[in-house]
Amino acid sequence: MHAAPGRGGCVRVVPTPGRTPGHQSVVVDGGRDPVIVTGDVLVHAVQLVDPDVGYRYEAEPEVARETRRRGSTGLGPVAPCWPPHT
Repeated sequence: MHAAPGRGGCVRVVPTPGRTPGHQSVVVDGGRDPVIVTGDVLVHAVQLVDPDVGYRYEAEPEVARETRRRGSTGLGPVAPCWPPHT
């Protein structure tokens, strides 16, 4: 995980394996609700409801499903943000 603190917030890069080797997602946490840019972890909205729905071109389908399962239970795969420097 890599983090870049900003004005009262934080941008994080977190590992989200399965779709492609080394796949990462970006978390922007600067307000009430964090925004997660998932890239190809989620290729269809149905995967938000049913993370077991796969994608034809996943490099590691079972790993990708586990990543989506963790993400569907809140912010499972997201590590805590370091506090910004004051």
